[in-house]
Amino acid sequence: MARILIVDDAAMISTLASAVLRKAGHEVAVRNEPLGTSSFAMKFAPDLILMDVSMPTLSGDKLSQILKRNGATANVPIVLFSSKSDAELEALSAEAATAGYISKSKIKMLATCIRPYLRDVGVK
Repeated sequence: MARILIVDDAAMISTLASAVLRKAGHEVAVRNEPLGTSSFAMKFAPDLILMDVSMPTLSGDKLSQILKRNGATANVPIVLFSSKSDAELEALSAEAATAGYISKSKIKMLATCIRPYLRDVGVK
C-alpha cells in the first residue's frame, strides 16, 4: 500500500485520520508541527501528503508551495485536508498548485477519498 504523511497541528484529527488509513493497510507518519516537515518528508519518502491548511506557525498552503520547490518532494501529490468550505479549499488548492483537497468531514471515508490521488502516481 501507500506511504502517507499527515501534517496537521490537531493531534486528535491526525490520530483519527492515521487510524483510518492504517486500517486500510497504508503506512502512515504524522507531523503535528509544520516546521521541519520538509526534512522529515525527505526521510520518510511519502507517496502522498495530507496537509491541514490552518496551522499557526506555517499554513498548509504555504508549506505545500515550499515542498513543491524541494526536489525530493516536488512530485509527491499534496492534498489539502481541512474543515474549510469546499470553495475555500478549491481556491487554496489552485493557488498552492496542490493535487486537490479533501474535507475533514469525510475523515471516515479518507481511505476511499485518497485513492484517485494514489492512482495518479501509480500506487494502489
